[in-house]
Amino acid sequence: MTDFAVTSTGVLIGILALALVIIGTIVALKALYRTRDPEKLRASMDHDNPLKARNKYPGVDVFRYSGSLFFSGLVLALLMGILAFNWTTYEAEIDIPEDALFLDRNAPLVIGEDGFPVIDTEQRILGNTQPDWFGAIIN
Repeated sequence: MTDFAVTSTGVLIGILALALVIIGTIVALKALYRTRDPEKLRASMDHDNPLKARNKYPGVDVFRYSGSLFFSGLVLALLMGILAFNWTTYEAEIDIPEDALFLDRNAPLVIGEDGFPVIDTEQRILGNTQPDWFGAIIN
């Protein structure tokens, strides 16, 4: 399985691209319906049979594209889910020296005046204290 990771910039670009696609679709459909001539629509409604006239203005049936728009929305939602689940934040690489975790058992302990071992004051990076993952169940 390949590793698929998306950075914060990638998520932001993806969200902006999806928003532009949605806005573009809305503008295109509005432009399509505005090009319909109302006089031709009224002329197409002159029917002898009342059953033929049960649909008002079939030329501007907005439900004609409902299936396509539904599946487009479904694909966009799945893409957003993939982006959200693969959003990765990269942290700086932490260099842990090889001898950082080495404890010499034969080395003498330095005991202070209070009877406790003396704490080493040299600053060292021993690792990341933040967990890689955590979760919670909230009621």
